[in-house]
Amino acid sequence: MRFKFVALFVLVYLLSTISHLHDAIFEYNVIGNGAKCDGKTDNSNLSRSECMINWYYKWIIHNITSLDSKMFHINIQNCHNINLKSTTIDASIMSLNTDGIHIGRSNRVNIIGADTNIGDDCISLGDGSQHINIENVTRGLGHGISIGSLGKYHGEQRVVGITVRNYTLTNTANGVRGKTWPNSYKSIAYGLHFEDIMMNNVSNPIIIDQNYCPSNLCRTSVPSRVRISDVLFKDIQGTSAVDMAMQLRCGKSLPCQNVKLRDIGLKYVGMDKSVKNAISQRSNVKPSIMGRITRPACLTF
Repeated sequence: MRFKFVALFVLVYLLSTISHLHDAIFEYNVIGNGAKCDGKTDNSNLSRSECMINWYYKWIIHNITSLDSKMFHINIQNCHNINLKSTTIDASIMSLNTDGIHIGRSNRVNIIGADTNIGDDCISLGDGSQHINIENVTRGLGHGISIGSLGKYHGEQRVVGITVRNYTLTNTANGVRGKTWPNSYKSIAYGLHFEDIMMNNVSNPIIIDQNYCPSNLCRTSVPSRVRISDVLFKDIQGTSAVDMAMQLRCGKSLPCQNVKLRDIGLKYVGMDKSVKNAISQRSNVKPSIMGRITRPACLTF
């Protein structure tokens, strides 16, 4: 069956002379589940349809629209000093493994202004993400924003200096999340700041999960070897669709260090009328609590 979708595929290698991309909408005719990314040729054997930003240096990219990509919509790898502004991403809630914007092994990336509605992570940050700034993003459906999963592969680079602010999530399966694998390789993630976040009927609004294993085939008895430290959750307000509004599940062998909670207000609005208040859960972490915290939402550890 023939159908159309809007997507963008950009692959620029080292030494590229182009530094500014804007107002781009690419349309492909697709047979089956793929398109050859020249804007003309159908190829049902090709499932990759994404904007691959690889080896960019000092780029400004704005007004990009991506619809119904078959993989990550925008994939930023091995880049330095990138500014991505006014981005629109849209796909079905059933489109799994189609993260909106994925960043890995890149330094000083700014994502300013994005509107995303997809079936997986709105923004995901892989290993080597350093000094990343994300702000003014709205998100409906999908899995929220995620750091990780980390520690699955040997030689992963550290994650440093992630700031997420002025972010609105609505009806998502998760809110803000950091995740590492059990029985992982050694790695480090620190300087993770989430602030001025609005949650609207979000399941699992705040998560640190160092026992992440979606396949249930991991050696969960062996703790994660990823060290997480210097984490701030600040001014996170709104409503939770589940009673467990915050979960801080850190590793047994490397407990999370210097985790701070400040001005957290999350109210349970789920379907279970027997639940009166949101609750929280922690393990292997002793967070510092500051400012105004809704009781008992974030103090029932």
